[in-house]
Amino acid sequence: VDTARHWVDLLGRLHYGFLVRPWFANVRRSLRKEPKWFLRDKQQREVDFVLIRNRKPWFLVEVKQSDTRLSDNLGYFQREVAAPHAFQAVLELPYVDADCFARTDPWRSRPGRC
Repeated sequence: VDTARHWVDLLGRLHYGFLVRPWFANVRRSLRKEPKWFLRDKQQREVDFVLIRNRKPWFLVEVKQSDTRLSDNLGYFQREVAAPHAFQAVLELPYVDADCFARTDPWRSRPGRC
């Protein structure tokens, strides 16, 4: 536990990530006790990022290197927290010049303007 805590602290100091205190609004079976780098529930479903705007989830992001299958967890958590937008960024997909905030369904693309 101490070693993991040390590495998380070091990664935060190097700006590779940051610790997020738990956010919850009645997400069924969500983990609420420990700070996380992502949203995860007790069934091990998770998404990498949840961005909050005006104290409400605004959009969810799942990041993949090459897996082009749309994550089921993205849609699940979008429904659970009522986030207007959900994106899956896949680094090895071709770039798509699109306004990702024009859509409300979960979708995947290579990171670009979004």
